[in-house]
Amino acid sequence: MIWHILDVRAVWIKEFTAALSAQVDTLGWSPQITGTGMFRDSESETRLSNPELRVRYFPLQRGFAKFPINVIAREAERVSRRILKRTERPADSVLVCTSPHYAPVAERWPGRVVYYVTDLFIAYGDNPAFVTALDRRMCRAADLVCPNSDRIAEYLNQSAGCDPEKLSIIPNATRRANTLAAPSFHSTVEVPADVRDLAKPFAGVLGNLAANMDWLILEEVVARTPWLSWIFVGPTEMEIPDASQRDARQRVKKLGGRVRFVGTKPYW
Repeated sequence: MIWHILDVRAVWIKEFTAALSAQVDTLGWSPQITGTGMFRDSESETRLSNPELRVRYFPLQRGFAKFPINVIAREAERVSRRILKRTERPADSVLVCTSPHYAPVAERWPGRVVYYVTDLFIAYGDNPAFVTALDRRMCRAADLVCPNSDRIAEYLNQSAGCDPEKLSIIPNATRRANTLAAPSFHSTVEVPADVRDLAKPFAGVLGNLAANMDWLILEEVVARTPWLSWIFVGPTEMEIPDASQRDARQRVKKLGGRVRFVGTKPYW
């Protein structure tokens, strides 16, 4: 029996996979997405040390889930075959999918399927109706659906028709080694130059600063925490369809002072 995690590109998925691998035999799959992925067939495998997990890299055609690429490339069949080759007892093994775009793979899996949903994917610029249709398929194929928040669970139930009996909320987590025992008000760690003038303590928001965030709530939280400096890390170029959320983001961006938007930064 083995647990396959499709896919582990995100840092928080790597943490989840590493924690799972301490309990059961686990293999993380990481796609290398290119415009010519359908013509490539090589795979490679490595063992990461931080966090500790086994990862297998494979080529994947860009746009593999959309028509007509899904028909031409047939990547769902190819990905399924790749994973099955690494599985001794498929019927006893578990496939964990971390994106709705892998719904065709989940539908082909002979064993149990878990849909681990760590984001509101309809808010990421793709056609929301297209993503919701994939979410519906994933929810039907999955034996267990694990969103990381009440908001995502509500969307899956109300918009994607997910059976509430399948839903089990699993909040994001990380290893104790990645956290501080106490807030670093007096930390000796050097602060990045573009926020060095801000007063401590800091609160941070990291990610794609667009429709996947509730800006009305963020605006209220910032207003209610005058003792905190707020640092927003990530791109803000993506449009927000909802006018109230879009206006709230603009107001937060204009606050200045103890609120700082620093743009996109690389992972350390």
